[in-house]
Amino acid sequence: MRISPRDHLPCDRAEAGAPIDVTVPDDFAFLAGERFVKVWKLRNAGSCSWTSDYSVVWFSGAPLGLQTSERLKQVVAPGEEVEIAVEMMAPDVPGVYQSHWKMQNARGQLFGIGPEGESPFWVRIQVLPRPTSTPEAMVTPFVPTPGIYRLGSFELSPGDSLDLDSGLFNPEQGGDFVFEILDGNYWIKPQGNSYLAVTSLFSPGYQDCRLAVLAQEAILATQEIQGSFMCLRTNEGRLGSILLSLDFERNQLSGAYILWELP
Repeated sequence: MRISPRDHLPCDRAEAGAPIDVTVPDDFAFLAGERFVKVWKLRNAGSCSWTSDYSVVWFSGAPLGLQTSERLKQVVAPGEEVEIAVEMMAPDVPGVYQSHWKMQNARGQLFGIGPEGESPFWVRIQVLPRPTSTPEAMVTPFVPTPGIYRLGSFELSPGDSLDLDSGLFNPEQGGDFVFEILDGNYWIKPQGNSYLAVTSLFSPGYQDCRLAVLAQEAILATQEIQGSFMCLRTNEGRLGSILLSLDFERNQLSGAYILWELP
């Protein structure tokens, strides 16, 4: 009987994807109490498929996750990669926090990454104090933060467009924005009734994007916006936040995004 090399693999084992940190690299800074979404990319390095009965679970360290476990939303066959997103919140006290996570199979057994498949993967953040006062701030009616409509990531080449509401690349009806190179410059252009604005190096929450000054003007994508966040309002009216990354050698724009439900 012929034995496949995969027959010697353990049923459940994970490996770090390339890169493992899709969002929130180590020591990324957030304001106290700020919400963010951590996305890891993992590879199924075992012989068993990961189903919706598998979860990513908090293992040790700071309990940053809004929940201590998150079920997988798709089947991941051996050898495939998956992006796993967990909504988190920065603690109220400034400092450095590290939170360790592992995978859990349908039988409740934990497994991770590393040579023996037992090491956790993690998120490590810096928490900065919030400003203590806002001089003569305008009073803006508070709108409760709606639930998350969609989480995802993308890679766009020149001429590619993306519709965040549907998650479709280069849709026939046009997306929310298109990535273009004109006269040697990189541009992010809103399409249809979408609006954009580069905000800051801090991950904006729903309230931040709701109050941001969004416009239908193209954004010049330079080295300075590397690692910045962009707020947007989609053609269907949903607010979202995107962590931007530019690869000038490959002429690619990539990002990880969170899109909130309509209020």
